[in-house]
Amino acid sequence: DGLDGLVGGLLAIGFTALLALGVILGRSDLALAAATLVGGLIPFLYFNIYPARVFAGNVGALAWAGAFVALSLLLDRAFILPLLGGVFVLEGLSVIIQVASVKLKKGRVFLMAPIHHHFEVKGWTETKVTMRFWLAGGFLAFLALFIALV
Repeated sequence: DGLDGLVGGLLAIGFTALLALGVILGRSDLALAAATLVGGLIPFLYFNIYPARVFAGNVGALAWAGAFVALSLLLDRAFILPLLGGVFVLEGLSVIIQVASVKLKKGRVFLMAPIHHHFEVKGWTETKVTMRFWLAGGFLAFLALFIALV
C-alpha cells in the first residue's frame, strides 16, 4: 500500500461491513469468512500502521481484494462494490485522470498521483491522510450497507 496502514485499514472497514451484511442476511458462513478476514487484518494493522514494520505486498493485497470481491458476489450484493471500495476507486481514478491529463492537456490535475500522495505534497502528514481516508471509507461502508439493505 502507498501509505502505512491505508489499505489494511480500509479493508478492515470494508470486511466489517460485509460481516454485518452477512449477519443481517442470515449468511453466517459468509459472515464467519468476513470475521476471519477482519481478525487477520487487525493484528496485521498493528505492525502495518506508521511506522510500518510489515507490508502486505502484492500477494497480500491481491488476495484480500479477491476475497473482498468474492464475498460481495456470494452475498449477491456486487452492486455495492464501487461504493464499498470507493476510496480504492478514487485512488485508481486519480491515476487515470492524471495520466490522461498529462498526455492530452500536457498538464497535471493533481500535484502527484495516486491522490493520497497529492495530499502529502499539500503538507498533510502520512498519518493524517490515512486517518481521513479511513473516515471516508467508513462513511462509504455505512452508505453501501444502507443501500444493500434498501
